[in-house]
Amino acid sequence: MPKPLISLRGLAKSFGGQKVLSGLDLDVARGETLVVLGPSGTGKSVLLKIIAGLLQPDAGEVAFDLPPRGPLDPPRIGFLFQGAALFDSLTVEENVTFALRRFSPLGPEQLRAVAEERLAWVGLKGVLDKKPAQLSGGMRKRVGLARAIATDPPILLYDEPTTGLDPIMSDAINQLIVDIQHRTHATAVAVTHDMASAYKIGDRLALIYGGRLVASAEPGAFRELQDPMVQQFIHGRAEGPIQLM
Repeated sequence: MPKPLISLRGLAKSFGGQKVLSGLDLDVARGETLVVLGPSGTGKSVLLKIIAGLLQPDAGEVAFDLPPRGPLDPPRIGFLFQGAALFDSLTVEENVTFALRRFSPLGPEQLRAVAEERLAWVGLKGVLDKKPAQLSGGMRKRVGLARAIATDPPILLYDEPTTGLDPIMSDAINQLIVDIQHRTHATAVAVTHDMASAYKIGDRLALIYGGRLVASAEPGAFRELQDPMVQQFIHGRAEGPIQLM
């Protein structure tokens, strides 16, 4: 088997005595989009933040099959946060090129061209000089996506990419994620509660519960798994082996 690009071993994380991750093992293959599923409070977003280096695990390790990063190299991870997390005081252009302005030698005109190109990839035009407050929720999410891919990172992380969006915009964001994966061939990890999103964007789905991996399979095979936790989560039943948090 090829060496995974992301390898997680024995990850543990607690907050105030509450265990969120408890010895989690998980691999992500190069070029794969892995969708992590699980009830609220099971550590999905914490897992993403540990992969991104925003949080440190209490135990375990995260390994990347990538060459060492130099001090002036751009970030190797692009992160689409749940609420987009744009800087309100910056323009759309400044948000998209935030990392590039620190880590690249590009001049103002080149930076603007990159921002315009990445915004075009996510279906936005004519918004370079606007502030986030002037944008709809769906537009802010797309600006966040453009920022995540601005440095051409080999790893993309998506935290609940369709939360707060209507069904039509949710499907549009899902399609953009698929298109970006085809364009960039990045390795991606997404967390979501939305099974429609999971089936559309995922090459493989993984269910975590109790801080551990419960099941993992390609979307078609995942539907057919007879694990009671998997079937309860797929069908959204309140009664079953998954306890309400």
